[in-house]
Amino acid sequence: MSLAGRKRRRQTEIRQKRKRNVKLCKLNARLQAASSDSERAALTAKILKINPGYQFSK
Repeated sequence: MSLAGRKRRRQTEIRQKRKRNVKLCKLNARLQAASSDSERAALTAKILKINPGYQFSK
């Protein structure tokens, strides 16, 4: 792969990682504000779908 191709691919990976982190922050904020157990379960499932190794803070 050419240098330009590697650079483009790396930039795409960085963009995806940033977007994933922003989404995790938003979901975590919604999880902290959740009032019902069913809402918490749905948000937890979404978080684990994005990042299966996510460590929840107590």
